[in-house]
Parts: sequence; C-alpha cells; structure tokens
Amino acid sequence: MRRRHATLLALLLLPGAATRAADVLTVPGDHATIQAAIDAAADGDEIRVAAGTWFENVVITGKDVTLRAVDGAAATVMDGGGADSVVTILNGPGAGCVVDGFTIRNGGGRDNDGGRWGGGVYIELASPTLRNCVFRDCTAAGGNGGGVFAAQGDPVIDDCEFLDNQAFEGGGFACEQSDFLIRGCTFRGNTSLAAGGAAGVWRSPGRIEDSVADDNASPTGGGISLRWSSTTVVDGVTVRGNEASSGGGFDIYRSAPRVVDCVIEDNVASDRGGGLFLQYAGEARIERCIVRRNAANDSGGGGIYAIDGGGWSAVNTLLHDNTARSSSGAGVSLSSDIGSLVNCTVARNDAGRPAGGAGIWLSGGSALRLVNCTLWGNTVRGALHDPPGPVHSHTQIDADHDSGVEPTHCNYGYDSPVAPPPGGGGNFGRNPLFRDAAGGDFRLLGISPNIDSGTSLAPGVPDTDLDGRARPQDGDGDGTAAVDIGAFEHLHGEAPVHAYVTRDGRPIGAAVAVEPVALGVGQVLALRLVNGGAGPLALTG
Repeated sequence: MRRRHATLLALLLLPGAATRAADVLTVPGDHATIQAAIDAAADGDEIRVAAGTWFENVVITGKDVTLRAVDGAAATVMDGGGADSVVTILNGPGAGCVVDGFTIRNGGGRDNDGGRWGGGVYIELASPTLRNCVFRDCTAAGGNGGGVFAAQGDPVIDDCEFLDNQAFEGGGFACEQSDFLIRGCTFRGNTSLAAGGAAGVWRSPGRIEDSVADDNASPTGGGISLRWSSTTVVDGVTVRGNEASSGGGFDIYRSAPRVVDCVIEDNVASDRGGGLFLQYAGEARIERCIVRRNAANDSGGGGIYAIDGGGWSAVNTLLHDNTARSSSGAGVSLSSDIGSLVNCTVARNDAGRPAGGAGIWLSGGSALRLVNCTLWGNTVRGALHDPPGPVHSHTQIDADHDSGVEPTHCNYGYDSPVAPPPGGGGNFGRNPLFRDAAGGDFRLLGISPNIDSGTSLAPGVPDTDLDGRARPQDGDGDGTAAVDIGAFEHLHGEAPVHAYVTRDGRPIGAAVAVEPVALGVGQVLALRLVNGGAGPLALTG
C-alpha cells in the first residue's frame, strides 16, 4: 500500500500532470508591446492592455488567448499604420480566442491573391470572438473586408461598430466559407467598389442578428450582399439609408438566404431594386419584413426587383411608400423571374412610368403567385385616379404579354366598374380600410373586408402574421376562424370604427364604438341617431 501511494504522488508531481492555471499578462506592465505578450502567452491566458494608442500589427497563431482593453474601445486604440492587418488570427484558435474592447483603425490589410484583405482584422482557419470593438478607417485595397475578413472559420462578432472602412468587396465585413455570427453590430459609412457596402458574404451560412446597416454604399448591395450559394439568415436587422446602383439595401445573387423580421427603409438604387435586388435568387425567403420608402431611380423595383430567377418568396411582408421614379413596379418588379407573395400588403407605392403596374410590374415572361395579398393606393405619377376614389386594377398590378399573375384570395383594392379584378378564386376589389395608412399603420379596422377573407389551404400560408400574432383568428366574430388578407391578422373587437358628434370640426361628447358586423350582399347596416339638442344635427362624411 505504501508503494501505491508513493506512485500516485510521483504521478501528480510530473510536469503537465495537473491542469495549468491561466496567467494574466499586462501591457505595458509585464511586456512592452502587445505582440510580446501574445508571444509569451499560452492557451487560456489573458492579456490586459492599458489605455493608449498602440502602433502595432499583431498576429495570433494557434492560441486561445484573450486580448482585452482594460478601459474599453474609447480609450484603447490599435493603429496599424496602414501597413498590414491590425490583427491577424490564423490556424486553429477557437472561441477561446477573444479580442475585447479595442478601437482597431488604420489597417491596410494582409497581402492575399494580389490584393489586401482584412484591413482591420484578418481571420483564416480560425473561429475567434471579437467583442465590443470599433473597426474604423481601415482599407482592403483590391481585396475584401475593409474592417474584418474571415475565411474557413466560425467567428463570432458581438456588439461591434464598423465605421468608414473600404474594400473592393465587403466594405465593413466580408467572409467566405464561414459559419459566422454577427450580433448587435452597427455598420455605418463603409464603402465597397463592387458589392456589399456594409457586409459581403460568399459561399457561407452564418447569421447576422439584431444589427444596423446605415449609410453604406457600393455599386451592388449598398447595405448587405449575399452571394454565391450563401444560405445566411439575416434576422432583426435594420438596413437603412444605403446607396447602390442595384440593390440599395440588399443584393442577393445565386443564393438562398432568409431575411426575417427586418426593416429595410430609405435605401436608394440609381438603377433598380431600392430595397432588395434579387438575381438567380432560387429559394430566397423574405419573411415578416417591412420594406418602405426605398427608391429605384431608373429600372424600377423601388421595394424589390427580381430578375433571372425562380422560387423566391415574400411572406407576411409590408411594402409601402416605395418609389420607381422612371419606371413601373414601385413596390415589386419582376423581369424574367418567378416568385410568390403570400399574405403581403403592397400599398401607397408610386411609379413614374405613365403606364400600369405601380404596385407590381411583371415583364420578360415572369410569373408571380399571389395568395392572401392586398394591393391598395399604389399610384402612377399623374394617374387619373388616386385613392380613395376609383383606381383601375391595372394601376395596382400589370404585366406584359409574356408574363402572368396567379392570384387567389386577394384584394386588389379598387372600386371601379371599368374592369373586374384579375381572375382567381376569392379575389375582390374593395377599400381594405387600414387603420392609418398615411401614418404607416396598415393593420385593419374592425369592418375591413380583408378580415376572414383569405385561405389557409394554399401552399406557404404562414401560421403567424407580421406582428407575430397567430393565424387564423375569428376576426369578424362569426364563430369561424379564417385567415385575413394582408400582412396583419385582426382580432375581433380590436380597432372598432368610432362615431363622434362634432361642433366646428371638434369632437364633443363621448365616442361611440360601432362593432364589426358581417354583412351579406345587398344587406345594409343602419344606425339611428337621435338629436336631443337645441340646434340642428348635420351629418358629414
């Protein structure tokens, strides 16, 4: 027994037999430079860097170390001097490799394939975490990823800012063959010479979540470019005020991403696709998004322009107040393309071409499937009919002779004896009675004809609405739940119509709610008003 205890004690004393405790290295306390501390560190060590400006280009190879700025990005700067990537991470570091709390600026990128790549941070065959950093004023001339470039890794980028970076592709961020995660980040003022002002993604899955891409620019995809078989999920991202020739907000090329719960607004394309530009988009899916106030100045598609593809869809999506200044299809434009809109609202879009198709325009043999959609108040500049008066259905949607629309259970939003709505079961044309369209609220009033008028039998009908409310609801209170037409589902008793007694245009007394009533053809809803006052009762409106 004594020999056994002696053997165990000897094993415990062998070098490496016990777990090594992580060390904390300080700069400049323990080491004069950040690179010297990295060279001295081992897996699990933490390097704490004091405030100041550090003129270095550092390399982390095969080590899971934490590089932390003690006083955060506002006080701690790593300046690359324009000579190389400010931080290079190579060959093996995983999630245990962390860069936290630095401003990384003035990087010139790593020489790669004849260009400079990853102006601020270059990542290859590694999966580090970048957290609480600011990447600014970095350049990748002739290459990709002005702020950060990643290849063949799974990096995580949390709560970072990408400001005023430049690259050939992916002005702020670029990646290839990487399952990345970007979360809680801001991209502003980044530029690309080819695609992806804020971010360019190639041949990658990955996710971009809860972020903002604002005021970026590129010839294609002023905000975000998803290309070459990328299946990226973009979730909860605001893409605002970006500029491009094609795809002011998004460029989707030969890829099948999911764009979910995003706000795509105030983007401009000098040619086509103010909000989104889709080409060979395959199974791309746009779901529960708001696409508003985007502009396409030449070829149309203020909200969405799709070309040369087939199979993409938009579901539970609101497209409103977009413009096509010189063409048709201010909401959606298809050219030699196949797509579908399901439970979408296309409203108040304005086209400059003096022909039809202000809301949706199809050309070049395109085909569009419409299910449970509302088109209302879309106008051609100088059109004879503006809402709320009669609007011909062709102002809402039109197609050339080689293209076609397959609608079912849609409200084409016009009241005119000129022509019936295009064919398809359950289609009609009546004012959808939005709560406040001019104010941007396209939910339904309690007497809207869209309530319970949709179908749940068509392929792709969602089980929630744009607000996340379950479908279907019994919106009209008749005891049977049915899907509503448009992006929003109505709950019975919600948003009733109110009647007021007014004097000199101002309401006096209490408002009286008029509960929703389902009326059949030829039925009339009568209200009895009793004047108990001293003066005459005048009815207006």
